Amino acid sequence: MKPYARWKYVVLIAVALFGAVYALPNLYGDEPAVQISTRSGDPLPASFEDRVTDALAASDLKSRASGMENLHWVVRLDDETIQLKAAEALKRALGPDYVVALNLAPRTPAWLKALGAQPMALGLDLRGGVHFLLDVDVDAARAKAVTRYLTELPALLRKQDIRYSSRR
Repeated sequence: MKPYARWKYVVLIAVALFGAVYALPNLYGDEPAVQISTRSGDPLPASFEDRVTDALAASDLKSRASGMENLHWVVRLDDETIQLKAAEALKRALGPDYVVALNLAPRTPAWLKALGAQPMALGLDLRGGVHFLLDVDVDAARAKAVTRYLTELPALLRKQDIRYSSRR
């Protein structure tokens, strides 16, 4: 005799299959993309595809795909170096009225999107974190420290009851 009823096994298998289908988009990963939107938030013009295609062709760059996704124009590219070149070319060609941003677009197939399956959004800690580069202007820091010492020195001398004369 089995320890559980047959329907419990069927439910367990169905839930596992359901979870596996909705976890599949995470296996496809992301691809480099450039996302374009208007600075004002208005919809993109109808002839926008031609402008993007012309800008990329002028720089000898080819995209994998290009189209509207979630109210933004997304240009999918092969690798990160092409992504950077395409972003610069599009910024030059489109001007200040458009926001051109680097992005990672999911490679989820259309049939999974039709089911409503989307990849899990990973935070910065799971994507590799944030790297900051901090440059210190040592000469400016030294000059500020000397200025601070010169302004604090008379108060320190008065507090210690040490006589001094200020010559300027």
